Amino acid sequence: MRASVRLQLLFGDSIMQVQFIVLFLLIPLLSYGETVTYYLQTNPENPQIVNVSADTSALGLFSLEQPRTLPFTGTVHLPEVQCVTASGHHKVDYGTSIKCQKIIWFIHFDKLGMQGVNDVSKQRNLFSAAGWWVLFEWGDIPRLKDHTDIQVCVNQASASLQSTCRAVPNLNQPPLVMAWGKVSAQKTEANIQFNIYIDQHKGLMNEESWSQLMEQYSYLQQLLATRQSPQKNIDIIWVGIDASLKTIGGATGNQAFISNYVVTNGKISQEHSSMLHWVSGHEIFHMLSISNYPLWISESLAQYYGYKSLGIIGIVVKSPIEDWQSGMNKTPHAGIGLYKANAMVVQNKDMSYYSLFYSKGAAFWQELDNALKQKETTLDAFISLLSAQNVTNAELSTKFVTAIENVLEEKQFSQLISKYL
Repeated sequence: MRASVRLQLLFGDSIMQVQFIVLFLLIPLLSYGETVTYYLQTNPENPQIVNVSADTSALGLFSLEQPRTLPFTGTVHLPEVQCVTASGHHKVDYGTSIKCQKIIWFIHFDKLGMQGVNDVSKQRNLFSAAGWWVLFEWGDIPRLKDHTDIQVCVNQASASLQSTCRAVPNLNQPPLVMAWGKVSAQKTEANIQFNIYIDQHKGLMNEESWSQLMEQYSYLQQLLATRQSPQKNIDIIWVGIDASLKTIGGATGNQAFISNYVVTNGKISQEHSSMLHWVSGHEIFHMLSISNYPLWISESLAQYYGYKSLGIIGIVVKSPIEDWQSGMNKTPHAGIGLYKANAMVVQNKDMSYYSLFYSKGAAFWQELDNALKQKETTLDAFISLLSAQNVTNAELSTKFVTAIENVLEEKQFSQLISKYL
């Protein structure tokens, strides 16, 4: 599963809190039966309420499982699903066998621009006055026991809007994040259609910005050696947030990622545009990665490679090492190693340690990468060795440690481990 967290990054003289998401846990799931479609019906007169219906007449007896929930939030939201039969309809009890002609419920969407809504790391369902919606599956998409072949489709209220369908991911995949409505732009690269949704500043996705984003995408795809079949559609959602809030966020879905961009007095500075590309690079790393990493490795690698992808496109910002050195005195638990921080988050659910993954963790990878460059290689050549079968073990894999020690002096690597881990 994934959850949002918060980080402070220092850009120039301003501190920005950056929020991302947590690595999901692997859970096996059985699958059989025909495809079940959840239809979303938007209403122009009330765009913040979307009705959902699914024809279940061919399923016979089935039971409804609770939706996935956003970890670490402490909140479990269950939609009130109604079972429709020839004699009427009644509320569905989760986990109980039922037989229905169809099931119905509704999903609420928050309107962008309302207080606190634009922080996308909170992963709320969003409606933009620009004419588009974003659905996060957390708490709103129930599953059918023993049926994994489920898709979500939009019945558009207007014939001018494009029809949209997405498969509901398995529990061992990133969550469903699905956008639809009036796209700001559509681009096609390598047989993938990118659907771009921007709330206000549509000029953000100009030719230069698009070219830069695709260079980041290409670099990270090659780095991660993604073997899974490329998705035919990927949604990119950029949402503005006022600089006065001192926070930006991002989140990743199975075929989508969403990032904040910072707005000051209605304008976007070059510095804030660079931050947007860093956050987007972080989320692209998560979206493309198919490896299993311990939590701290997943988040710190995404943060470092979000930064490193900026170098590919010629954007210069304060480095993770510089960020860590200038901000460690203000960072909670700065003296704690990353292994201990991982345990405090995963085992004790203490999110106050989480920011270390982005600050101290990214600095560790940069310092290691710099040391490897002195030996005429880079970290890129070794990250495939970090994949772990047991993600609850936070330590670097034996394969990775052995490979690094074959390049660096053992003392040099030991000092790095002692300093950061």
